[in-house]
Amino acid sequence: MNRDESHSIPLACNAGAFDAERQGRYRELVAALQARVEAVVELPNGYAFQFPSEAAVCQEVMEFATLERLCCPFLVFHLELAPGQGPLTLSLTGPTGAKAIVAAFLWRTPNDALSLQSQPSSS
Repeated sequence: MNRDESHSIPLACNAGAFDAERQGRYRELVAALQARVEAVVELPNGYAFQFPSEAAVCQEVMEFATLERLCCPFLVFHLELAPGQGPLTLSLTGPTGAKAIVAAFLWRTPNDALSLQSQPSSS
């Protein structure tokens, strides 16, 4: 799927994407990553989150992206590892309205983020 096709995906989260085990793991990852965010950059259509580039954090970020993609297929994920020991940046962007959903990752608890994702966006 190319980026133009991704805009035809509805701006709605898939409440049935996670079984109980995946929901638990998702909550763990959100809590862990929220605690490790070093910087946040607001983008026109989302946010970029900067993390330390330790191997364990890189694995958690990728696992988060893999799970998040199941419930929010309208998001575009961009991972960048800076040279040397520079930071890992995860950018989450999408169509109009997606930015509010991405903001949930920043300011809500893992349970609140799951709750938000189980509801269709009003945008």
